Amino acid sequence: MKFFNSVLVLFFLFVTAPITSANQWYIGATQAIYDLGEDSEWNGNIEVGQLGLQLGNNLNDRFSIEAGYGVNFNREDIRMASLSGLFWLGDSTDKYRTYVLLGGNSYSFNNKDLTDKEQSTQFVVGGGFATDLLGGLELRADLRAMTKEDDNNGDFGIQLSLNHRFQSSMNDSVYVTKPAEIRKKIAGSKPVAISLNVQFGFNSSEVLALYSDQLEVIAKGMSQQEDIQLVLKGYSDSIGTVGYNHALSKARAETVRLMLADDYGISLERISVVSYGEKDPVASNMYNKGRALNRRVIGELNFTEVDNK
Repeated sequence: MKFFNSVLVLFFLFVTAPITSANQWYIGATQAIYDLGEDSEWNGNIEVGQLGLQLGNNLNDRFSIEAGYGVNFNREDIRMASLSGLFWLGDSTDKYRTYVLLGGNSYSFNNKDLTDKEQSTQFVVGGGFATDLLGGLELRADLRAMTKEDDNNGDFGIQLSLNHRFQSSMNDSVYVTKPAEIRKKIAGSKPVAISLNVQFGFNSSEVLALYSDQLEVIAKGMSQQEDIQLVLKGYSDSIGTVGYNHALSKARAETVRLMLADDYGISLERISVVSYGEKDPVASNMYNKGRALNRRVIGELNFTEVDNK
């Protein structure tokens, strides 16, 4: 099947797929200028000014795939479709995040004076940057170079994109490891609450050293109140499938649980874990900073200190 038809089929599949899938979908408007030099498949130099739409999916924090289709505002004898993969660099919380783009363009011609061919394809490689705006919008700008295996005329393009990202669906079910029995309230005179909030890197269950102070306070409270138990709640951002995010959330909570046992001597029997996946976000998953806040394990000790006076 020709590349142009393949792109249209993929674009149709994107459009008919549920917008609220587990991964994060986005739709965007594009404006681009392409300069196509002389080529064996067409006559002379072609300058294309394009307005288009694109639909894509952030498969994870490092890779996105998108399909686009454009109409040209300076000529009517060329149509263009594209299929691209974006490889994201840097940290997801960066204000400006760079990416590398690889893909292909397909040109459909309707001008016998320009070329006898109905279609031509080119490989595309490029790079650019993106930044978050208000309301779930993302602004992107990139520079693209186009070539074929046997023909390289320095063809290039510049594209601006304004994308709207959709929130992914959130499954209300909760995956729970068999928790220990909840403690009974202790009679006394002074209520005490100790909170724990450990955040994680993308696709990681590693606990950073900066959270050792919080863990130490929790461990001290549990050592002083030997009949209380701790429930650790694990969460993820919205990137990835529901099942994977539940497993990752559980792994994060289990890591904290094992650290309290191994490093501070708290019995594993007193700590249970609950995996919520991407449920109950504390910030918008449309933004990198929001997703970073949602990757967390939380816990709280509530007890009453007995006044011995």
